[in-house]
Amino acid sequence: MNAKDLHPQVQISDDMLELIAQICIDMHVDGHRADITMMKTATTIAAYHDRTAVTEEDVKEAAELVLSHRMRRKPFEEQTDYQDKLEESLNKQKEKQQEKEQEQEKQPEHSGHKEQPGQPGQNSEDDGDKKEVPDASPETTFETGETYQVKQLSPEHDKINRKGSGRRTKTRTDSRSGRYVKSTIPHEKTSDIAFDATFRAAAPHQLNRKKDGIAIAIRRPDIREKVREKKIGNTILFVVDASGSMGAQQRMSAAKGAILSLLIDAYQKRDRVGLIAFKGDSAELILPPTSSVELARKYLQNMPTGGKTPLPHGLMKGYEVIQSELRRDPDAYPFFILISDGRANVCLHGESALEETLEIASHIKAEGIHSTVIDTEVGAIRFGFARQISDALGARHLKLEDLRSDSIVNAVKFSTGM
Repeated sequence: MNAKDLHPQVQISDDMLELIAQICIDMHVDGHRADITMMKTATTIAAYHDRTAVTEEDVKEAAELVLSHRMRRKPFEEQTDYQDKLEESLNKQKEKQQEKEQEQEKQPEHSGHKEQPGQPGQNSEDDGDKKEVPDASPETTFETGETYQVKQLSPEHDKINRKGSGRRTKTRTDSRSGRYVKSTIPHEKTSDIAFDATFRAAAPHQLNRKKDGIAIAIRRPDIREKVREKKIGNTILFVVDASGSMGAQQRMSAAKGAILSLLIDAYQKRDRVGLIAFKGDSAELILPPTSSVELARKYLQNMPTGGKTPLPHGLMKGYEVIQSELRRDPDAYPFFILISDGRANVCLHGESALEETLEIASHIKAEGIHSTVIDTEVGAIRFGFARQISDALGARHLKLEDLRSDSIVNAVKFSTGM
């Protein structure tokens, strides 16, 4: 029989419908019609194979056709094996069916006296969540803390004309692709005339001008030029304290969670990101500024913690990297994020480590590099070194306990404002 003629006769059981729903739930598909599409596809496959009942293999084949492009995946989320997840859903549904059949067999005798223990692999997500907290010994690698959605991570307008593209900072542009925001008197010849502003400038003089049959007489002093703006991405450089003191009270895990949250935002805003870690007696450029924020995430997760705090080395390395980026691309918009408790104890040139840090910070401020400081110091007794450093940088200061709110995002927003 022709599959088109057979298709109206194809039946799909409640078990197959439950299987379709289970697969959609487990796959976290995007949208509300995936289950309907799977059902229709499965019945079509059954008709094609000259059958009037949908089988498990039909559902599996339909899932492969329907769900691949509907599966949600957040930025930086590891891609799990599709076939493995599909097999897990099939096995889970089989276990449920077996339990249902066992309950039906026992119901006449025991009328549901006692529930059966859960099957292996079913609702066992909590079993793997309990992990031992690593100590703060040298070269300890801490897990990344909880991430959160950032809100409106965008600095104020940039007064410098820059080239480039992105979705974060509004900047002036000479390109006609920019949005017309206002007008100005041109300093040289221009072809990008703001006609509305030009007409307004000429209007008060019309009674005193010869029009020679034209509606509006325009003179050269009336000409106004369009001022345009567009959004560009930032070059965000994370300078992270990876010394042993960051291991106390899970501060490094919280800091990593905050950085990863900003990386997700950078991914969406098309920023370039770089990562510097300082510990022991030096600072290391772990990742030069790149548009691949996925690389930054991997380096961040594998970054070890331990040793002393060479804070002057970290600031100097960050300054050198930003200067190198500006030489390579003068239109880059750099942004400096320091994450530390500010307790510098390794000097750069034999002077006081804190004094060297403040001196380098003042130099960074003088260069007009925008920055923010995330203070990781906790406890009842606080020395306030990070506050001093943020003042020297001209940066916004944010405490560690504010990381779970949007304060870290607001810090970036206000610190980069012009």
